[in-house]
Amino acid sequence: MKTNLSNKLLFLIFTAVFIGICLLFNFQTIIDYTPRATHNWRQTDSASFALHYFLNDMEFFKPGTMWHGQNNNGLTVSECPWLYYIVAVFYKIFGIHDGIARTINLLFFFLGSFALFKILYDLTKNIVASISIPVFIFSSPVVAFYGFNFIPNVPAMGLVFIGWFFFYKYYLDGKMKWLLGFAISFLLAGLLKVTALISMVAIGGIWFLELTGLQKFKKDGKLFPNPLTAFISFLIPIGGAVGWSMWAKAYNKLHDSHLFLMGIRPFWNMQDHESDRLVRRLKETWFEHMFDPPLLGLCFVGILFVLFTKKKHHPILWWMNLLCLLGCSCYFLLWMAQFGMHDYYQIELLFAPIIGLITLFLYLNKKFPKITGSTVFGVCIAVFAFINIWQTRIDMRNRYNPNNNFRGDVPPVLYRIDDVHNFLKENNIQYPDKVVSIPDISPNITLYHLRLQGYTELFMHHDMEHGRVKGCAMKGAKYLIIADKKYLSQEDMQPVLKYPLASFEDQLFIYDIRPFAGK
Repeated sequence: MKTNLSNKLLFLIFTAVFIGICLLFNFQTIIDYTPRATHNWRQTDSASFALHYFLNDMEFFKPGTMWHGQNNNGLTVSECPWLYYIVAVFYKIFGIHDGIARTINLLFFFLGSFALFKILYDLTKNIVASISIPVFIFSSPVVAFYGFNFIPNVPAMGLVFIGWFFFYKYYLDGKMKWLLGFAISFLLAGLLKVTALISMVAIGGIWFLELTGLQKFKKDGKLFPNPLTAFISFLIPIGGAVGWSMWAKAYNKLHDSHLFLMGIRPFWNMQDHESDRLVRRLKETWFEHMFDPPLLGLCFVGILFVLFTKKKHHPILWWMNLLCLLGCSCYFLLWMAQFGMHDYYQIELLFAPIIGLITLFLYLNKKFPKITGSTVFGVCIAVFAFINIWQTRIDMRNRYNPNNNFRGDVPPVLYRIDDVHNFLKENNIQYPDKVVSIPDISPNITLYHLRLQGYTELFMHHDMEHGRVKGCAMKGAKYLIIADKKYLSQEDMQPVLKYPLASFEDQLFIYDIRPFAGK
């Protein structure tokens, strides 16, 4: 299926396919959802950064969340919040809509996927096979779920693909503008997730191999005729990521915040229960969340085939396979303790199988052009891609099933955002009022849905008691908001339930705790 289509037509075709997949994943319904389902703890942490900017003064270097439990001001930071800031700007224009954050995240992945498609099509002129690689990536359950979400790993992946596109263009003509685009793309990706720099470090390894004369990458001339300029293009993303990490650690220290992991969690520091949990996840669902088993198997076959057939592949691709595999392995070992609970950490591990799949496809297209260009091959690829998409569609449906939530105990009433906010407004409760919100052992889940700042049960006790409520009142909390009736009959809560204000459909109960502020 060799073709030679214009860029405009390619974009239209790719966009149509991408939108079709989005519809199969039911994004048209999910777009209105607040953070929920798998790991809504971290989702609401991310979403809270944008909300904090919107509700406050939009100072970029003053990030924070709704939770005030550690420092009484909510000021904290993790990854560079440039993406959250963009979301907040759109909130200023259109109001708070969770669909804005979801759409912006997906947009970066869409642009990156199209950039990857363009590389493959330029190399092969095979539209079906070229578009299948981005489709296969989109069929990864963790990519599909977190791509239309609030956590920035998938947008970072999209920026990595854009960085690959700029590097490919630089390979073709050696113009510095492409190297600049490469540096900026990876800078933005690394600021979101430093682990997104794995493939950029691999390209840096290629630079080193050419500089030392260990490997030649172009038949005529050098891939990096100006080694210093190339080195600077690698230094910019790394320097940006390291610089941000240093600033973030200093910012968190200044504001006495320890909410986010700002370092590694290697295998040698794992506790027994963490190791057991990781092994259980590996056995049960871990690999299926990366790709459907047949596709994941094909990826690993591609990696092994490439590594043992070096002379059959372009040296850039061969070294990218080896170095990305090593990089992903190091990443897994250095953050191993996180993989048992945080499935979105798997997203960066996908770079190795993706590179392997791309290299295998390019080899087959070069070695067997008649087969890969045939209608039968195109139909087989399309069917295989659809099967993977359909399996991920089932996974998405299961993830958003209320009974399968990572935090299934989130009070469903909080998902009725408009009704709850009208109820709060009717009772003169609105930002910047501080509240105590229970039950909630996370920092931001209930507070984000209430659009209020304050305190939860995190780092306190699984069940709140009156002494801790009074302590929050002395820190400025005005109201106690309860979304579980069990607290109403709890003996050690009775002293702070003396001043009831209102209730919403017998599901949400508000108490005035201002009288306890001075006690």
